[in-house]
Amino acid sequence: KEFVTMLVQSNIKSDSARIKKITQFIFAYVPLTAIILISITILSTESRASWIALIVDLLYLLELKYHISNSIRIKLRNKFPKLIFIILLATILSIGAFSFYNFKKDSADGRVFIWKVTTKMISDKPLYGVGFDLFKAHYMNYQAAYFSKNNQVDEVLVADNTHYAFNEGLQFLAENGIIGLILLSGPILIILKNVNNKQNLCERIIAKSGLLTFIVFALFSYPMQILPIKLIVVLLLAMLSHAEGSYAFYFKIIKNNVIIRICKLGFSLVGLITIYHLFTYTNKLEKGYIAWNNALICLQYRDFKESILYFKEAYPVFQKNGDFLMHYGKTLEDSGELSKAVFVLIKAQHYQDNFIIETTLGDCYKAVKQYRKAESAYLKAINMIPGKFHAAYMLMKLYDDSNQSQKAASLGSKILNKTVKKPSYEIDQIKLEVKKILKKYKNPMG
Repeated sequence: KEFVTMLVQSNIKSDSARIKKITQFIFAYVPLTAIILISITILSTESRASWIALIVDLLYLLELKYHISNSIRIKLRNKFPKLIFIILLATILSIGAFSFYNFKKDSADGRVFIWKVTTKMISDKPLYGVGFDLFKAHYMNYQAAYFSKNNQVDEVLVADNTHYAFNEGLQFLAENGIIGLILLSGPILIILKNVNNKQNLCERIIAKSGLLTFIVFALFSYPMQILPIKLIVVLLLAMLSHAEGSYAFYFKIIKNNVIIRICKLGFSLVGLITIYHLFTYTNKLEKGYIAWNNALICLQYRDFKESILYFKEAYPVFQKNGDFLMHYGKTLEDSGELSKAVFVLIKAQHYQDNFIIETTLGDCYKAVKQYRKAESAYLKAINMIPGKFHAAYMLMKLYDDSNQSQKAASLGSKILNKTVKKPSYEIDQIKLEVKKILKKYKNPMG
């Protein structure tokens, strides 16, 4: 604060004491007000990842300001005070960890379960991973495979559709493997290297503090999937690069007028071509998002024909977007265009597979009486999220419609005995329908 105030005041041309006093007041209290408002906002989000990141960053800044670790080391030279301090620190950390865990226990258990399944993905393809940005295309298949062998009630109740690993390190390793991690580690080490010079110290502290907050937050969430956070990280990296000054890497061009002119011309052409392609792509992307949004609006009014027209318009732009293909395929299924729906949904599986895609595929196959394919899709959906009732109910109806009475009765009993995570009207209706079907088998007509 004092550094920034002095810097601003030194650049003010006016000698007015009042102006300098106003400037000092602004830089003394406006940042403090902003910090208070940001703290209130972070607390209101109930995001434990952001709280932990904030605490770690505050400790880092306090260490830089007051050198707390050195003071503690000096005071704890004797064994007894050191032992007391270790016990006290361990107690505080244990209470803190226990409190954070129990604040949202199901959420914490869910993330631990996701990490557990993600490690299986990593162990299967450790070198190259499953492919860049393909975590959401593979994770639910691994979750389904896990639940096909394990059905622990605690894990069943916390499982859901998952597109992110809630740990950027694990997700990066699952997608890009050890080779990708090695390629990334070089730039990271360069970025985080220590520079002993005091030039641009304030700027360097701000950049490293922000990056530390991001790294801690990334251990428990998915900040690299959020565009504004990506832009902030790029800004912090640029600040850090500028703060390094002469220690940063740079290219040196020989002082030759011809070479300089050629380089300028080349950079200008590359820049113009890049701007043109970016403008064209951005314009196409904007029209695609408008069409996609219009399609979803039409769906709200059950206007499937109009919605499909908008989906067709946006298809060339988003034909590799799993979320878009899922919505498009579901709309085609609702409108009765089953063969097109199957084609789109199978394509969606290459970019994103989940419970909705599998149950919709099951509905499509069931409608055209391809019962084996429908059964396979429903079973996969059930294994993806065993705690949900819809896929199991649809499979029971499939068995009932195809005269597989023994399978229908067995599955119906499992549905009635299934643990309910959160009671709802839909679950009550499913159980009521299941009872009607079971009653038919217990008391057959004639």
